[in-house]
Amino acid sequence: MEPLRIGVIGCEIARMRYHAALVATPQLRVTAVTDPDPRLARIWARQIGGRPTVCADTLDLLDQPLDAVLITTPLALRAQAIADALRADLPVLAEVPFALHLADMDDLLVLASRSDRLLMPALPRRFDPSFRKLHQLVQENALGTPEQLRCTWGLPQETDLPSGDSISGGWNAHWQFLACQSLDLCFWWQGEGFAVSADMEMAQLIGTPHPRGKKAQADALAILLVTHPHGRSIHQFMRTLSVRPEERYFLTGSHGNAELIAGVGASTATNLPLPYLTLQRVGEHASRVSVDLTPEERALSPSAIRIRRLLQHFAACVRRQEEPEIGPHTARVALDAVHAAYVSACEQNKVSLPLRRFPDIAALLCRFQGVRKALPKGMG
Repeated sequence: MEPLRIGVIGCEIARMRYHAALVATPQLRVTAVTDPDPRLARIWARQIGGRPTVCADTLDLLDQPLDAVLITTPLALRAQAIADALRADLPVLAEVPFALHLADMDDLLVLASRSDRLLMPALPRRFDPSFRKLHQLVQENALGTPEQLRCTWGLPQETDLPSGDSISGGWNAHWQFLACQSLDLCFWWQGEGFAVSADMEMAQLIGTPHPRGKKAQADALAILLVTHPHGRSIHQFMRTLSVRPEERYFLTGSHGNAELIAGVGASTATNLPLPYLTLQRVGEHASRVSVDLTPEERALSPSAIRIRRLLQHFAACVRRQEEPEIGPHTARVALDAVHAAYVSACEQNKVSLPLRRFPDIAALLCRFQGVRKALPKGMG
C-alpha cells in the first residue's frame, strides 16, 4: 500500500517534536511543507528526505496533491490553518490547543462537523504504551475507584519555546500545550472535571524578566486543582534549573496506587528505564509493570514511540481502517479547563466547568504585566 501523502504546516514545532516519528512511520510520506519562516521550511525539507515541495504559504500547500495535513503552526496562526485545511476537504492532525479563543475553537468544531472531515488533536500520551497500560489498570479496577491524581511537570529554564508574542508564544503557549496534555490524561482516567481552582504566575507566563542582577531560579508557573465525580487531580508546573524535564504521575485509588515516571528531572536516578510504571495494591509491595514494544520501537525514544503510534492511528483513520479514538471534542474539553484556570487565577475562586462565557486570555494576562503574584506557602 502506497504511503499517504501528508503536508506539514509549520516546520519549527514539527522538526522538534515529529521528525523522528515521521521518519519511522512508513504509512506517511511528507510531500509538502510550509512555514512562516521560509528558511526553516527549506532546512527541514532537506532533513526529512523525500524531496518535499517547499510551499510559499498554507493555501499554496493545500493546492498540492495531498491525502492529509499535519498542522503545527504557531498558536496565533493555528485556527486559520485548520479552517483552511478543512475547507480544502483534507483530514487534519493538529497540535493542541487548536486556537487562542474558545469561540474560534467552537467554529472549528462546527466546520469539521459540516465537512465530515477528520479533525484529530495531537495528544500522543494516549498512545504511549505505558500510559495506555495505566489506563488499562484503571479500567480493570486494579486501583479501585480513582481518588486523586497528582501530575508534576518540571520544565528546564532553557526549554525551546514556541515563537510568537508573549501571549501566543513563549512560556504561555508552551504551558497551554502541556496543560492540555496533562488535563486530557486526568479526564481520561478520572472522567471529565466539573470545577477548576488555579494559582498561576502570570508574569512568568508572559516572560517578564527577572529584576536586574537577580539570577534565574526555580519558579512555579501554575498549580491547578480539578474536581472530578470521584476525587480530584492536581497539576503542578515548575520551571527548574535542571537540564532534564521531569514528568511524573501518581494515581491513588481506593485499593492501591500507581506511579508513572515519564521524565527523570533532577531528582530521579538517570539510569531508570523510562517510562517507568509501578503498581502497589493495598497490603502489597510495589512492583514494576512491564509493557511490550515492537522491535522497531526499541530503537526510538519514548517521545518518538508515542508520536509514531499517534501518526499510525491517524493514518489508519484516514484510510477508514480504524475509528478515531480521540476527536475535536477531546481538545475542546481540555482547552475549556485551561481557560478556566486563567479565570480562576484572576478571580481567585473556583470556576465551574464548562465555562458559561469565553474569557479573553490576552486581556487577563495583560492585567498582570510586570506584576508577580506569589503562590501560597507550601505550594511552590
